[in-house]
Amino acid sequence: MFHALHKMLSAIRPVTQEEWLIFTSCLTEKNFPAKTVCLPAGQICRGLYFIEQGAVRSYALKDGHEICNHFYFENEFASDFESLTLQQPSKHTLETLEETRIVYGDREKMLALYQRAPVFESIGRAIVEQMMIRQNAYAGLFTLYSPTERYQFVVEHHPELVRRVPLQYLATYLGVARETLSRIRARISG
Repeated sequence: MFHALHKMLSAIRPVTQEEWLIFTSCLTEKNFPAKTVCLPAGQICRGLYFIEQGAVRSYALKDGHEICNHFYFENEFASDFESLTLQQPSKHTLETLEETRIVYGDREKMLALYQRAPVFESIGRAIVEQMMIRQNAYAGLFTLYSPTERYQFVVEHHPELVRRVPLQYLATYLGVARETLSRIRARISG
């Protein structure tokens, strides 16, 4: 059980069988149908989701419109990290894009785990560092690239977004209207 998670964490830092057993006692597996809200905006995030299968989007509402700020796929952690860390209401909603199976780690159990198996504190820090790098890369898209260049970057570096994310969500992620994204795609492929 939790083979993909074990493989991913072991690549960061090896764990003993005893440490792994302690860790898995903090986890639960959950299955969600497509279009299921895992974390609604306004609720405090109390845990971390590791995606075994499926996809999740993170979005916020602005003037009544959903603006996607992140997509998570297999072997990635999803959460509202600001809400999780500060224990304040989430500004974002997490919603499945397709049928999704996750491994859920409760925040309080994870904090207690750090005392029992300190290796997971360093693994957790490495995961947070990876998330910060991804967030900085996303922010850089808007300061360095035009809308067409942003789309080309996604095609080259994150093709799963083009394959698996509905056009209207991808458009808001890239900061353009759906029609603009359609024109960009037509111009590039045409």
